[in-house]
Amino acid sequence: MDGLVEATPAVPRRLLYRLCLVCLRRGIALTAALLGALAVLSLAGQALAVDGFGAADTAALLLFTLPTLWIAWSAGHALLGFLGRRLGWVPAGLAMPQSRAPIVTRTAVLMPVYEESPVSWGANLQAMGEELSALGLAGQFDLFVLSDTRSDEVAAEEERMRSRLAARLPMAVHYRRRQDNTGKKAGNIADFCRRWASRYDHLLVLDADSLMSGATVAQLVRSMQANPRAGLIQTAPRLARRHSLFARLQQFSAALMGPIAATGQALWQGRDGNFWGHNAIIRARAWAECAHLPRLSGEAPWGGHILSHDFVEAALLRRSGWEIWMLPELGSSWEETPPSLLDHLARDRRWCQGNLQHLRVVGWPKLHPVSRIHLLLGIATYAIAPLWLALVIGGALLGLTDALALDPFLAAGALMASGTLLFAPKLLALLDTLLDRTRRRGMGGGFSVGLSTLAETLLTVLLAPAVLFFHARFLIELVAGRDSGWGRQQRDEADQRWGELMAWHRWHLGGAAVLATLAVVTATPGMMLWLLLPAAGWASGPLLAWATAHPRVAAATRWLFRTPDERFVPETIRRAEALLQRLRQEDEPSLLPTGLPAGLPADRVAA
Repeated sequence: MDGLVEATPAVPRRLLYRLCLVCLRRGIALTAALLGALAVLSLAGQALAVDGFGAADTAALLLFTLPTLWIAWSAGHALLGFLGRRLGWVPAGLAMPQSRAPIVTRTAVLMPVYEESPVSWGANLQAMGEELSALGLAGQFDLFVLSDTRSDEVAAEEERMRSRLAARLPMAVHYRRRQDNTGKKAGNIADFCRRWASRYDHLLVLDADSLMSGATVAQLVRSMQANPRAGLIQTAPRLARRHSLFARLQQFSAALMGPIAATGQALWQGRDGNFWGHNAIIRARAWAECAHLPRLSGEAPWGGHILSHDFVEAALLRRSGWEIWMLPELGSSWEETPPSLLDHLARDRRWCQGNLQHLRVVGWPKLHPVSRIHLLLGIATYAIAPLWLALVIGGALLGLTDALALDPFLAAGALMASGTLLFAPKLLALLDTLLDRTRRRGMGGGFSVGLSTLAETLLTVLLAPAVLFFHARFLIELVAGRDSGWGRQQRDEADQRWGELMAWHRWHLGGAAVLATLAVVTATPGMMLWLLLPAAGWASGPLLAWATAHPRVAAATRWLFRTPDERFVPETIRRAEALLQRLRQEDEPSLLPTGLPAGLPADRVAA
């Protein structure tokens, strides 16, 4: 009844104000994106129309249009995030709780694991549990390790880790291993919800590499208490704790661009947010009632269980009227990045399949329009790759046949405008960092930030052709019916074997030779440059993959790509790292499980 007490004209006025504010912010991002795209496409159209506008010109412009719209949206999104950070904008309509408001609800902290190193997730859980206990909140949180591990040996280590945690933390620590891992991570959490979610107000969902400070977890709970219509609140996890050059490149890029990207997303989506699958808090009742994932008809890769389940779960929550928010300003939430390019691509292969399954979801009835946009943006992340590949190859073929005539000055102008759109988010992020004294110091100072940004841009440009080629290959494999499966994620850093590297890169090494040959045949400067740039990226793929994963290269480039979490290590990360080293060195006898967790019936726990 509390929500019905204030039946005054102020309520509709506040709702109207919030709606206008969200529409204004969406308008800023969309207008900036459309103006940028129109400028690029106008120049491209004029360059193509130098001798009339034929079928070849139409095909080239169409291939150029969708990638241009994609990078234009990224630029508009980044501009909104930059303005939001500079002007102190916050998501409209979200009640911000006091930092010391009492916590009167109970939360289950869920860590799903699948063939993961128990010492790694155990150190993270212990660090989080210790901080919650230090805040006097041990009674409000229970920890759950939800295992889908198939190996009995690893499962035994998981049970021993649960016993260690239970002996060292003043809160309940539960372990459950499923006999049947149907539905993978989403099925694991859904099974937990069917059995035990009714005992809790909230669920804090983690990944096996997730780490959050106790203060951040507590503030998430307070935010849920202050916003009774919130079904899910997502943090913006930062990348940390990896040391290879590839991982540090990713961590620096996230530290540089993450703040304006997360702020821009939080501002334009408002209460119509999205779910990234981890480091988020969920209202248990909302999840149990609404987020039931159906099994898509047919077989994998297009049917079966939905791999990218998080977007769909968010859409189902929003369809039922629950609000989904993002809190980019709530720090001390971390995850780890894959340690090498090959590990990154292996994860991307699975994400590509999951996101393309959303083609069968986006048309579901009664989904919120913004939820459909989230799904479409996820699809476009991978669907853009074959368009880019077609643009490179198609442009080369049309150039060889003289079917495509271009005004060189207008074409150069179109490419420069396109490059400006492409790099606008990075330039805005760099400016935002330089204007933020704390972040600038945390990243080594203005000179270090500028130099690292230049190096990151160069490496990203060299890696991009190979990554886009793989994305296009993944789509071809999906059309051919190849399922990515569900393997263990590689989180530990290791040298890359040349045989494996050459096997991964063989196809675009051949493509690089073809493009180089075409460049020699065309013999025109513009077309040679058009072909040699992606050819260089493809040819250098194996060497870059090896170098960015090699420990000696990582040691030699430690002065590059500094991040605030590396230079001024947060206490939560420091404690988790110390615990990890201690657990790895421990030689005490393993503690046996001390019985079933209190309150969980024996017939509901898989041993």
